[in-house]
Amino acid sequence: MNKMFLAVIFMLTTSILLYGFTIVSEMKETEFKFDNKN
Repeated sequence: MNKMFLAVIFMLTTSILLYGFTIVSEMKETEFKFDNKN
């Protein structure tokens, strides 16, 4: 495996992790807003 291939895989994994982290944080924020309403 060449370094280019490893770099692409690393970038894809990082972007997927960041995307999932953003979704989780948004879900927590919406739950927090619902708690404030109640």
